[in-house]
Amino acid sequence: MSLVSRRAVRTASGRPRRVSAAGVLACLMTSALALGGAPAAWPTDTTETVSVPSAPTGVHVTASHGSLAVSWTPPADDGGAALTGYQITASGGPSGILGCDPMPGEMPPVGQAGSCDVTVTAGPSASSATITGLTDGRTYTVRVTASNSAGWGPPSEPVSATPGTPLAPSGVTATAGNASATVMWSAPEDNGGAAVTSYTVTAFTGGTAAKTVVADAPATSVVVDGLTNGTAYKFGVAATNAAGTGPASAKSAAVTPTAPTSSSSTSATTSSTTTTTAPKPTTTSTTTEPINVVAANARSGYWMVSADGRVYSFGDALHNGEPRTQLGNATAADLEPTKSGSGYWVLDDTGRVFPFGDARWLGNVNPTRLVAGERATSLSRTLSGNGYWVFTNRGRVLTFGDAVSYGDVAAVPLNGPVLDTSVTPSGKGYYMVASDGGIFAFGDAKFHGSMGGTRLNAPVQSLVADDDGEGYWLVASDGGIFAFKAPFRGSLGGQRLNRPVSGMVPFGDGYLMVGEDGGIFNFSDRPFLGSLGANPPDRPVVAVAVLET
Repeated sequence: MSLVSRRAVRTASGRPRRVSAAGVLACLMTSALALGGAPAAWPTDTTETVSVPSAPTGVHVTASHGSLAVSWTPPADDGGAALTGYQITASGGPSGILGCDPMPGEMPPVGQAGSCDVTVTAGPSASSATITGLTDGRTYTVRVTASNSAGWGPPSEPVSATPGTPLAPSGVTATAGNASATVMWSAPEDNGGAAVTSYTVTAFTGGTAAKTVVADAPATSVVVDGLTNGTAYKFGVAATNAAGTGPASAKSAAVTPTAPTSSSSTSATTSSTTTTTAPKPTTTSTTTEPINVVAANARSGYWMVSADGRVYSFGDALHNGEPRTQLGNATAADLEPTKSGSGYWVLDDTGRVFPFGDARWLGNVNPTRLVAGERATSLSRTLSGNGYWVFTNRGRVLTFGDAVSYGDVAAVPLNGPVLDTSVTPSGKGYYMVASDGGIFAFGDAKFHGSMGGTRLNAPVQSLVADDDGEGYWLVASDGGIFAFKAPFRGSLGGQRLNRPVSGMVPFGDGYLMVGEDGGIFNFSDRPFLGSLGANPPDRPVVAVAVLET
């Protein structure tokens, strides 16, 4: 079919006649030749076509209480025109929340039957937005779409998230044992708006889940047993609150459980390893409400505190009160007796201090002094009793009353969190111990060695300075003892425990261990005064403290 021009050409008579495109072209060429020029080039169409932009990529969703924080990468193709904006949709919410209008343009319907799209908008230069007003515990599917002058492009790949569930725990590490592994982690930076109630720890062989263990919060470590010696395992941890279980953490490095060749204790004073038969501690229990067991002719006593703030007392140690109704979402971290023994302080993991009996309140930790994920782990009083130090898992030291800082490791990268501290007998120095067995000595504290860099069967939980100031003991969560210029009194290494050891304190000429179930293990010349081992508390015991008469 010939191309016909739509221009009308008038003849000499004034009446128009139609001229074909070929005729027009011939006329133009003739004119150009007559003028001595080259034939004119055929005109080209330079009109640009604008299409809608491609889909945004890299969509990442972070759930919090009642909201989703969404980020994305702009479309790789803007369609030939500048972007004019974004729409971010969370699909799956109940009808009536923020309206139920569909996305504009050609975006396909999303979500389940009876649901609506909760949509927010963002400007063309934005790369993040927050969708609020969502229902905790309900799973939403999030998509992002971009627009330009041609309209709305296709949506991004969907990403699902559940507002109200905790973020993933971080810093997951594992230490291999005999057919077991001790797994440690840091609590999520965002609990989703509700307290974390438990953690699910999964052991993987290759990409297959081999075993799952649930640990009650606030515990941030658990022993996973029933593993196969010689098989490599990685571990992932997910946190659960009232809204459900959040995403799993990144997996730990692989560890391989192995059978021990002997039961031994290590002493820093010699280069040899000696096999020692530990005395079998007595483990009896009592259940009194409130717990206040007084043993006949008791020369001393001790307290325990559980994660929910309940205080249990034994022997001459008296029950002076407890903060369990005041903690809220926080968890108890430590208990420290006063100089007189007629009171004590209880520390929670946010740095709040609760005084009971004759204990004086000297201040709480200012939360602005702590970084994300940092929590208080230990409190020690000064020799005068008119001050105290609060220590954190990052190795930070905060002083109150007449306490003086002798230094800390807050600026030092750590291989494991600082879990316990011990003040020297003079009160002019202190030790810190990290979960990998690393020791940090400040003031007049003398360094005699550590387990840092040594492969451990279980993470170190506590440190006790010898009363002569010349040595110290470390205890691991499996009850293994490491003595540095201090007499070895026995250990639980190689014995099967109902729950991990959570703390240790000096007691008489030796030491006293406590398990998370309230079991007491006494390696000293002092009498056994009772435990909770047969009737464990609802929440794990996190600390033990001694009254000395």
